[in-house]
Amino acid sequence: MNSNIAHIVYASDNGFAEILGVSLVSLYENSRDMDEIHVYILDSGIEDDNRRKLECITSKYGRSGIVWIQARNISEVLSMKVSTDRGSISQYARLFVSSTLPENLDRVLYLDCDVVLMKSIRNLWNFDIHGKTAGALLDAFSPQYRANINLNHIILGEANGKSKRNPPYE
Repeated sequence: MNSNIAHIVYASDNGFAEILGVSLVSLYENSRDMDEIHVYILDSGIEDDNRRKLECITSKYGRSGIVWIQARNISEVLSMKVSTDRGSISQYARLFVSSTLPENLDRVLYLDCDVVLMKSIRNLWNFDIHGKTAGALLDAFSPQYRANINLNHIILGEANGKSKRNPPYE
């Protein structure tokens, strides 16, 4: 893995495209110390005009073009209606990130569209996760969001492989 080449993943629909644009500007503006930043967008219906605006941001900063990937529809994948309590159905696209990105990627950094970076991603990109498959932060998502994907009673990724009941953020 080259420590100066980052692979960043976002998931968005047309309603969040403008917010994604703000995140992209903050990423590029504050990570000028990175040789390359490759951006992959899991697209849940971003209109052509908004795609062009996002690509213009990328071009303005001299970064490689955005890789557009059609997001999988979780309702179709699970054969059930999945509702949203906030945001859009595109928030679930990250669940399929490993099966939708190019296989040759060793590492990616997923960022929510509403993340504004205040400094370079270099340290986060190079953070050692000690051979683990994923590094993550708890999200302050609601009980309805967790219930949609049957996560109301567990926290994923416990070091010992066991689920933890009654998480502290409920």
